Amino acid sequence: MKSLPPPANPSVKSFSDSAIPAITSNATAHFSIPDDDQDLGDEITRLAGHINAAQFRFLKLLAALVERDAWGGDSGMKSPAHWLNYYCGIALGAAREKVRVAKCLQSLPLIDEAFATGAISYSKVRAMTRTATPENESYLLGIAKHGTAHHVETLVRKYQRVERLNQASQDEKQYDAREFSSFYDDDGMLVFKGRLPAEDGAVFLKAMDAVLQTLRDKNST
Repeated sequence: MKSLPPPANPSVKSFSDSAIPAITSNATAHFSIPDDDQDLGDEITRLAGHINAAQFRFLKLLAALVERDAWGGDSGMKSPAHWLNYYCGIALGAAREKVRVAKCLQSLPLIDEAFATGAISYSKVRAMTRTATPENESYLLGIAKHGTAHHVETLVRKYQRVERLNQASQDEKQYDAREFSSFYDDDGMLVFKGRLPAEDGAVFLKAMDAVLQTLRDKNST
């Protein structure tokens, strides 16, 4: 595992692979694999639910870490993702995703609640948070509860494609709606009137500011 330099604060210890708490021998001794196939499947799904709920708790703690800026301080870390990479051994790309999901959950109460109970997996939550809003999270959650992670991924990709198409359509409408006119008022002043898309408008205003500054400099000499 590639790690960052040790934290600047010597009192902080790295949560490296070697530092991960080992399962006690007693716990290992009491672990057994069910002989009955049905019991075996039930145990796996039960543990999957516990893993989901544990992932939820992990992300809520991570959200608090980010909100408090507790990952920074004297640790020397560049970001919360780098903190996770160093202390928890999570690959940087996956760590960035966990930070993103942790932040998104704060504004998605329905998904947040379902995830807390272990009813849906992190894989499904990660996919949903790419496009979920308070308005559509109920629909996405319904798919997540009754479909596979692949179903959710496919649905999210379709949502994102529709959003891109809608954005392109909106940009085209704004482009077609451009207009600009000018006229001299009764007092002889030149009046401008127009409509421009936001980005074009920002360029226009910057150009106008430059022109006005040139006129001010000329008049002041």
